[in-house]
Amino acid sequence: MQRYLPLLISSIALNLLPLSLFAEAPLVEVPASQSIPSLAPVLKNAMPAIVNIAVQGIIQTPAANTEEEDNEGGNNNSPPENQQLMPEKPRKFQSIGSGVIIDPNNGVIITNDHVIRNANLITVTLNDGRRLKAKLIGSDSETDLAVLKVDAKNLKSLPIGDSDKAEVGDFVVAIGNPFGLNSFGNSQSATFGIISAMKRSDLNIEGVENFIQTDAAINPGNSGGALVNAKGELIGINTAIISPYGGNVGIGFAIPINMAKDVVMQLLKFGSIHRGLMGIFVQHLTPELAQAMGYNEDFQGALVSQVNEGSPAEKAGLKPGDIITQINNTKITQATQVKTTISLLRVGSDAKINVLRDGKEMTLNAVVTDIKKHEQRLQASNPFLYGLALRNFEQDSPTHGNIIGVQVVGASENSAGWRAGLRPGDVIVSANKLTTPNVKTLQTVAQQQKQRLLVQVLRGPGALFLLII
Repeated sequence: MQRYLPLLISSIALNLLPLSLFAEAPLVEVPASQSIPSLAPVLKNAMPAIVNIAVQGIIQTPAANTEEEDNEGGNNNSPPENQQLMPEKPRKFQSIGSGVIIDPNNGVIITNDHVIRNANLITVTLNDGRRLKAKLIGSDSETDLAVLKVDAKNLKSLPIGDSDKAEVGDFVVAIGNPFGLNSFGNSQSATFGIISAMKRSDLNIEGVENFIQTDAAINPGNSGGALVNAKGELIGINTAIISPYGGNVGIGFAIPINMAKDVVMQLLKFGSIHRGLMGIFVQHLTPELAQAMGYNEDFQGALVSQVNEGSPAEKAGLKPGDIITQINNTKITQATQVKTTISLLRVGSDAKINVLRDGKEMTLNAVVTDIKKHEQRLQASNPFLYGLALRNFEQDSPTHGNIIGVQVVGASENSAGWRAGLRPGDVIVSANKLTTPNVKTLQTVAQQQKQRLLVQVLRGPGALFLLII
């Protein structure tokens, strides 16, 4: 045993050497007037207002072949067309997320719709460790927001900031419960960054998009948490990331609190959103289109491509070819802002629309109508086309020649057209063997039918018939 003693002593000496070196190193004294910046005071005030959310629920999934599941580890390798025909079966699920207390006196919490969707049981864990059952007051999938309520005392909330005043470069902190690391309360995780961009849209994340982009790390479980500025004010609700791997890569998005406030007010009052409708289709004004219409290539706005008959937009005087530059106090620089702005207006409110028509500035006034009532009228008058967004279409094709018809711009998954197989991009060229050169003709033909509508569709280089019933 003695032969190992020198080695042991040497090992001990080596282990003690760094300790003595560290012990002798003097600490740098920092004057109080030059103290190291810290966000600790902000976080101490903010974190008690952030909650962890655990959800249990049931969703319907296509029933897979049991033998395949056993052999393939639960993967269903059937072709997609066969999977759609399989009967659905209920499946239990669990998920996690975050939330923000916005009204401590009444126990009101804001979170994301996708966090609590299909939930049967919602459990909220407070920062002090208390676990409470939460009641869902209302949710809105278009903005991905939901409002919960808990019965508890001594709750904390955050001061609400003004997200319209936030600027690119502002310091921000994202607070939440990533990966469920803090499922037992006590503390959330905080990540630091800056605002990378404002008014982000066209991301196909949600129906209404007007995001704050940040490089503060947002990971699964952070959804519904707070985006806080350097003053400790709530300026956003964390909602999504863009990542090729599922983790944070420095591109996260939050819903501006000013937008969220309007949604929360309606959810608290009605339990749902009474969304506004204008009855127009708009597209981005590209530099090429701007020049072709006689404007500078850097001119910004939204180009009106279609005005629905009998809509508030038509009654206000909007016409295809108009360029929308402002709605009320919101400057319009891209098409997606039109949908976002209109959808957040109260039903029955006035919309002041500034447009350019043939180089002349005009101000038009429209009254926002209830989209649900409008959809009910559409469904009653034309069930075959209900849920379809359509536009006139004409284009030369190397396969089909000159195509004149009606293009499907969008299709709701609960519509008869979707169930029949219609998809965005399809061009309807005939209905019940009658040519359909425009939307109005298609609507007329469809309104004359009672049981079924046979449409001929061009899709890519091919064509097919679909039966809408």
